[in-house]
Amino acid sequence: MAPDLPVGVNVDQDSWSAETAHPGAMSDSDLRAWRELLRATPSVQSAFLSPEWAFMVGSVQPGAGVCIVRRNGAPVAFYPYQSQSKFVALPLGGPLSDRQGVIAAGDVDIDLRRIVDAIGVGRVDFVAVREDDESFAPFARRSETRSLLMLRDSFKDYAEEMRKGGSKTLTKVGRLRRKLERECGELVFRVADDRDEALEAMIALKREQFQRTNQTDIFARKWVEDVMRQTHSSKADDCRGVLFTLEADGKLVGANYCLASGGNYHGWFMAHDRAFDAYSPGKVIFVDMIEALHQLGARELDLGSGQYDFKHSFSNATSNVVSGFIGRASASSFLRGAHFEACTAFEKMPIGRVSHWPAKLMRRMDRAAGLAVKESDLSAPVRRASPEQRLPEGSQAS
Repeated sequence: MAPDLPVGVNVDQDSWSAETAHPGAMSDSDLRAWRELLRATPSVQSAFLSPEWAFMVGSVQPGAGVCIVRRNGAPVAFYPYQSQSKFVALPLGGPLSDRQGVIAAGDVDIDLRRIVDAIGVGRVDFVAVREDDESFAPFARRSETRSLLMLRDSFKDYAEEMRKGGSKTLTKVGRLRRKLERECGELVFRVADDRDEALEAMIALKREQFQRTNQTDIFARKWVEDVMRQTHSSKADDCRGVLFTLEADGKLVGANYCLASGGNYHGWFMAHDRAFDAYSPGKVIFVDMIEALHQLGARELDLGSGQYDFKHSFSNATSNVVSGFIGRASASSFLRGAHFEACTAFEKMPIGRVSHWPAKLMRRMDRAAGLAVKESDLSAPVRRASPEQRLPEGSQAS
């Protein structure tokens, strides 16, 4: 049975119920409750879990949905998702989303199988849920470590912490920055660069990198660029894009693009012009950004998963996230479980890099599935928000 996004599927038991809605069809009171839960619960304070993110993705993705769990009629939990088909639901935003979870108060215990029933699919996939979220623990199949940068009272304090830890990275990057300016011209670093052309230039650099390294070019999908532009123009505190750019003599050296919710920043996209490779532009821009984040009063910068030397050079903390699926007894759940088991089995084999190929293939398949959602995949019609419909609090029409 395909999910009926505008009307929802009601799953009642005692005083609990769960229903689904397209983000653009949610009531003002439900949006207000979602926002209040987000701000009152530090563990779910992420731009990817905000109503603004759901609204932005929902404006270009007909498969966007939110499962609303109620107790005695009042909303107590929200779970954003994206329908791949009538069998599978994915994280909202597909490969753009780097955080999932149920937005609920800490004392609310949600049976996640309720959410699967309400959405009406065979399984719900997740790829980046905090490992300490106990409600997802029974369904987790893999765990990954993420690098974090916890901001201190000042950049000076952060630099001193790095120095005491034996790191010489900041000193080396400082020398590279001076050399870059000496040889390439005056440097201009912009914080929260709101120029449309700057965002487009960053996207162009990232697309070139995707093509050069034989990775999926996610920006080939128009809806992805549409979401990027909406985040860039957003003034909503719970979900706003913050672009940091560095220019040398008027030429773009590179850019870092973060998605922010309050003082929590997520490192989303990084790109630089290869003509400046000799100066390690990625590190130069990153140090400038760290200093700027301290001045902005940021609390945390999430650098995402992946064991890269670059991340280790700057991070001062870690956290774990899990991936897996919540499924009914169905063919889609059986296949997903078999994929995870194959990945685990291969990784235990002493065959070098080949042991990681199944997991890489699985990630590529997931990325393709998240990008390829089409309106024809849904048998139920979707009611879109009209231009006159009120945006969530703090958002801007784009």
